[in-house]
Amino acid sequence: MVNSKCCILLVACCQLIACGGSNSSGHSAENGTATPSPEPSITVSPTPSIEPTPTAEPTPTPETERTLLELEPNNNPQLAPELPQQTLTGQRKLHGLDFGPFVTEGSAPGVTDLSESDITNLLNNISAYTHWVRTYGVNNGQDKVGEIGHNMGLKVAMGAWLDSDLPSNTEQLNRVIELANAGDIDMVIVGSEVLLAGSLSESALVEYIQQAKTALPGWDIACAEEIGALLNATQWQQACDIWLVNIYPFWQGVNINRALHRMHQQYYQLVALADGKPVIISETGWPSGTDDTVGLGDALPTAGNAAYYFLNFVSWAEANHVDYFYFEAFDEPWKEELGFGKYWGIWDQHLNLKASMELVFNGYIVEDNWSE
Repeated sequence: MVNSKCCILLVACCQLIACGGSNSSGHSAENGTATPSPEPSITVSPTPSIEPTPTAEPTPTPETERTLLELEPNNNPQLAPELPQQTLTGQRKLHGLDFGPFVTEGSAPGVTDLSESDITNLLNNISAYTHWVRTYGVNNGQDKVGEIGHNMGLKVAMGAWLDSDLPSNTEQLNRVIELANAGDIDMVIVGSEVLLAGSLSESALVEYIQQAKTALPGWDIACAEEIGALLNATQWQQACDIWLVNIYPFWQGVNINRALHRMHQQYYQLVALADGKPVIISETGWPSGTDDTVGLGDALPTAGNAAYYFLNFVSWAEANHVDYFYFEAFDEPWKEELGFGKYWGIWDQHLNLKASMELVFNGYIVEDNWSE
């Protein structure tokens, strides 16, 4: 992620809105703000009025805030009575999680080397909850995630982090190719939000994608990008075998009650554009708190909204048979964008599952509130 993302995202968001959708942002999370546009008139599943939780000024309208029960550790999980609920059979595993391992204070990519013990401890915490994990780079010990994850029964999507540091790009890509040839990983991802950040030109990025395809015949090469940045990136669209797309209603300033309606619209816009290529949601999520600002447009970063969005998104993904990597496994203190950056985890930095997140893993769903 890059700190320039905030400014770039605003431009990209406006471009997407002009195209009939609206932009998102995210990544491992250097995200920027987005100016929400007025939503078209839509019909959504009726939702009862729910009392908002306290927030900083200005006070949101009741519809802006969704709340879930704050559950005691050993209580049977349930949705607040006002929300539609249905129990599925058995425990639920996620399709995939975005895995950022820099969870301790002062640690960060390019600064902190991680031991095998560090990686093992973190993966042990989530291995029972997900089928896949996705990384963003191979430096600082992250290349160990493949072998360790496989030993735990996880599938691993390994990213080669690309930016303006060309020697580093070569090292990253070569190491990912080595891991693929060794059988230590299950998906190769070339770059993450490179076009959004503007750290490489589209043609330069495509050259790296082609290098991976040449070195790994028979592999489908995945590429990750923010939705607004890829809409007009025709070279990227043609070069990537698998589209990994970041869509964040939060960064678009969308009300929590309409967030999955926006996701639904934008995802199927991309499916049509991809013309048969797989489209996977590579990042989406909702921050559970903030240090600085109240929110973005109608999107409020609260614990209740984060838990509700997680449940709503997974319900949508299962109903629509959409593969995804949810952003993200753990809070990472080094991320600071707009005060939201360190609060995107399902687990906090101390590896504690956040309040009401267990509803997803215990099989609860939100009924369809995304269709028109």
